[in-house]
Amino acid sequence: MAFLKSLVGILKAGFGSLLQAQVLSCKERSQRNTDTRKKLKTKDIIGSKSYLQLSSEKRNLETGEESDCIALWELTHTKNETWSNTESQYVYVSTLTFG
Repeated sequence: MAFLKSLVGILKAGFGSLLQAQVLSCKERSQRNTDTRKKLKTKDIIGSKSYLQLSSEKRNLETGEESDCIALWELTHTKNETWSNTESQYVYVSTLTFG
């Protein structure tokens, strides 16, 4: 019986350290992701949808053809014909102007 109690104690200690390391790792990753998002210059406004999902939803129903990259950029960075920020608009205009 003492052996089992000892084994349980060892397992708890081991798993506790493992869980603590994973929690710390998740917090570090979360902070790194937050810092990275703050550095982004353009901002999309599609929320949790992927670009692929949105492109598929907006495809031409008759031909099945999906939007090109420039049209998809406009779809994901404007709402009610208003750009999410000036950098997003700049990228769009630059792409149209300079190809």
